[in-house]
Amino acid sequence: MLRQMRAWRHEDLSQVLDNTLECEKACKTAGSPDALLAERLLLEVAGRARRLGL
Repeated sequence: MLRQMRAWRHEDLSQVLDNTLECEKACKTAGSPDALLAERLLLEVAGRARRLGL
């Protein structure tokens, strides 16, 4: 896990954090499809990692 974390640039981690906070906010909105939002976030993070070659 530490090796993976060290491979990420600060800018990429910052964007992932922003996306995570947006997802959390959306999940706390009444009627939001929490599981779908979480899946979308995980796919975004995985896609970003893939583009970074991780």
